[in-house]
Amino acid sequence: MKNKLILIDSNNIAYRAFYALPSSITTSSGIVTNAIYGFISMVLKIATDFEPDNMIAAFDSKGPTFRHELFEGYKAQRKKMPDELISQMSLIKEVLKSMKIPAVEKEGFEADDIIAAIASRCRKSYEEIMIISSDKDMLQLVGGNIKVVALKKGMTDIVVFDSAAVYEKFNVRPEEIQDYLALAGDSSDNIPGIPGIGPKTATRLIGQFKSIENIYRNIDKIKNEKLAGLILKNKSEAEFSKRLTELESDIDLDIESILEQRIKDADISDIQKSFSMLEFKTLSERIKKIAFFKNSNKEYKNYFSNSEQNEIDLKKDGFDENDNFESVNCIIPKNAKDIQRFAAKISKKVYFGVLDPFNEKNTGNRESKILAVFNGKNEILLTDSSIFGSSACFNAVEGIFNNREIIKTGFDIKYNYKWLKSNGIEINGPLNDLKIFFLLLNSEKTNVEIKEIFEEYSDMDPEKLLNRLRNIYFKDDALNADLKESEIIYKSEEKNQSSNHENHQMSFAVCGDDENEPPEVLSENYENENFSTFLADDTDYYKQQLAFLFFYAVPENNLLKDLEKHEMTELYKNIEEPLIKVLAEMEYRGVAIDRDYLKVLIVEFNKQIEAITKEIFEASGEEFNINSPQQLSRILYGKLNLKPRRKTKTGLSTDAATLLSLMADNPIIEKILDYREKVKLKNTYIDVLPNIASKKDGRIHTTYNQLGTTTGRISSSEPNLQNIPVRTDIGRLIRKAFVPGKGYDLLLSADYSQIELRVLAHLSGDKKLIEVFLRNEDIHSYTAAEIFNVKLSDVTEEMRRRAKAINFGIIYGMTEYGLKTRLSITEEEAKNYIELYFARYPKIKSFINSLIKEAYEKGYAKTLFGRKRKINELFNANPRIRNLGERLSINTPIQGTAADIMKLATVKLYNNLKESGTDSNILMQVHDELVLELKTKDLEIVRKSVKIAMEECVSLKVPLKTDIKYAENWYV
Repeated sequence: MKNKLILIDSNNIAYRAFYALPSSITTSSGIVTNAIYGFISMVLKIATDFEPDNMIAAFDSKGPTFRHELFEGYKAQRKKMPDELISQMSLIKEVLKSMKIPAVEKEGFEADDIIAAIASRCRKSYEEIMIISSDKDMLQLVGGNIKVVALKKGMTDIVVFDSAAVYEKFNVRPEEIQDYLALAGDSSDNIPGIPGIGPKTATRLIGQFKSIENIYRNIDKIKNEKLAGLILKNKSEAEFSKRLTELESDIDLDIESILEQRIKDADISDIQKSFSMLEFKTLSERIKKIAFFKNSNKEYKNYFSNSEQNEIDLKKDGFDENDNFESVNCIIPKNAKDIQRFAAKISKKVYFGVLDPFNEKNTGNRESKILAVFNGKNEILLTDSSIFGSSACFNAVEGIFNNREIIKTGFDIKYNYKWLKSNGIEINGPLNDLKIFFLLLNSEKTNVEIKEIFEEYSDMDPEKLLNRLRNIYFKDDALNADLKESEIIYKSEEKNQSSNHENHQMSFAVCGDDENEPPEVLSENYENENFSTFLADDTDYYKQQLAFLFFYAVPENNLLKDLEKHEMTELYKNIEEPLIKVLAEMEYRGVAIDRDYLKVLIVEFNKQIEAITKEIFEASGEEFNINSPQQLSRILYGKLNLKPRRKTKTGLSTDAATLLSLMADNPIIEKILDYREKVKLKNTYIDVLPNIASKKDGRIHTTYNQLGTTTGRISSSEPNLQNIPVRTDIGRLIRKAFVPGKGYDLLLSADYSQIELRVLAHLSGDKKLIEVFLRNEDIHSYTAAEIFNVKLSDVTEEMRRRAKAINFGIIYGMTEYGLKTRLSITEEEAKNYIELYFARYPKIKSFINSLIKEAYEKGYAKTLFGRKRKINELFNANPRIRNLGERLSINTPIQGTAADIMKLATVKLYNNLKESGTDSNILMQVHDELVLELKTKDLEIVRKSVKIAMEECVSLKVPLKTDIKYAENWYV
């Protein structure tokens, strides 16, 4: 009997890989290969972990199956397979062919059926059959020697289902899965089930009656009359659903010839050729180390063995490629000399992070974080903030982070910077932030975790990394302690017989300024749960943080190469790198709020909301829940007979855009919109701000997301300062709550004037637009005069309003329809305005066309400073999405360049203020505005510094202009 047979539900896995991995995974010629890469990575992992005799990949047939003939709506809700995935399916089969994994499909059947047919016929020929699929209906095959391996997250996190695991997950046996799905349905395959019956009820019914047939035979035993009636009413649906979930194993397949192809007979050279065609360099290296392939490197049993680092060239980064990390000196410093000895061995780079020993599963003092500094060779420094009680120790640590010659590599350095800052240490010198690197290269994303970076830029599986860490022998010669078991006792003369030893608690020692002074052991007032928890055997969460840190150099090298390849190295060095420190300082300082004013504002808002609510009830003729879309829909479209504009899955739309389109139909709409704005601002800011202010300093510490938008603009969260309305009176009332902190007198606001239009003038080179800005004229009035063919002095407010909408609409690629909606005019008028605009500014039209053309050719849009944004929408089969892609191609270079300028200005202003000798601070960055706190005596110096920084940070064909205001609060 053969050992193992593995059957792959190929369409299921390919879909998962396509959506799990970014479309940025391409060949040099631009062919998208993310699905292929994910699929083959999964195959290699499964092959390595389970070492099968045979692997077979089953594919859905291209045409309809017998299920489509049974039910027209079968899988109807699934989107059509994306073109970028379709093109990869044939390539997946080509790679599988080189690996001697047969690709099997049969007209009229799905992969599920093919797998069922092969599994049933091969059950007696193999000790174990494993099915790789995340489809629930495959679980009905589980039993005996057949198991299902499902992907949980990404392409490598798996769960194995045997009969016991199926029951534990669903509370039904594998042979009852069909009946379970027949009752509860399956939205992924559009299996209808019985409406109103969910998983819990289905489980209970199957547990009692075992099958659909038995339920109907014993319907009188169901005491819940409503449930019994529901089941009876939908008998045909239930029976029909069960038929849809039934796997067809009676398929004419030549199993013998299929099994002649064995993965163990695959030749490395053939596989490498297919990998080379797709430019999978790391996979090509990895494949050499899978021992059961022909011509593999036989010394490797597993492709991710304990010698993995030998394949990485890290010499230039301070690594010795012969280091095997079998022994790491773990320095938990007892005095400054320990730190100084560690620092003396640092060449030019450290890898560091502030690690949290308490995740959601643990409790404790969340302020007790651990600073880890790895020298890239075989020593790591681990300490917490208590060490800084010694000035000598503090100075030693500060010396590492203040050294401008040492490169500091980390993940989310802004977060780490704030922890060090809170302990009195500032970071200077070059910063390599893996998070910023990744987000620059993957502009479609606005956040990332370190695990994802390793998965995409290192081919180093996080779980395997963790296993590597478990095998590292930690030691501390001074303590004579073996840290592999992670139980550390500080042994001083006095404490050697401490009860802590028996309890396996770790005592942490802090030295005094005198190097000869005996260390003070803090076991009585400090339980050291951060270290004992961090290093305990069952704390994989923390160990994984440490495991990543040990190997930061791997993704760092790959990310740096990609930045260079995509010509964004200078963008990082000149803009993003220096900004890390500035934003960290802004977050750390925070902004003060006036609590007494907010108390008054809450009372006032409550009164206004109560008054508007009463007016809405009177206008509608009844009381109802204004916050309920269903109830509001009933009032507007039922009782008041307003004409519905749009339908959603849950009913007729009552969203903001819909209500705005109904403004002219009934005065109640304006009241509802007013009510919503007031309630939203109250719930988001007025009620919340006092509660989220720091208990330590009373300030609001927002988080700035450095690459929080796809164009590179900064966003903020907790709270989102950028959602506070700027131009409405109600929004400005909230701004009034933001005040200078203690010891400061004023807040100064500096706002760029029409920066995006000025960027448009520079990039397009349109002479008329440039001349308007050079003459310092009002661009909106000038545009109105040009379009409406009147003298500048005869431009009315209405003309200017329309011209302003056109000016900004052009930046966002607005169509005739968009302008029509914005100005409430006919589409013909909108078309005429746009044609007149381009007639007056001809170079703008040609510039826009060139942006779209270049984006189609290159697949991305680029800012003046080289920031790139992938525009995948351009290649979508849906015309509406392609049109969106064209609008993004226009907007991204303009808005993105404006964002780059704001970042440059922020960094320049930060440096100017430090050099000015004034006590002033940048507190907030909101859209095109910077807000500072300062003392009255420094006003003129600061105002001049702001003007120079913001208006002279870059040289354009037109001048940059700022509007600078100041007051005792943000209500400026």
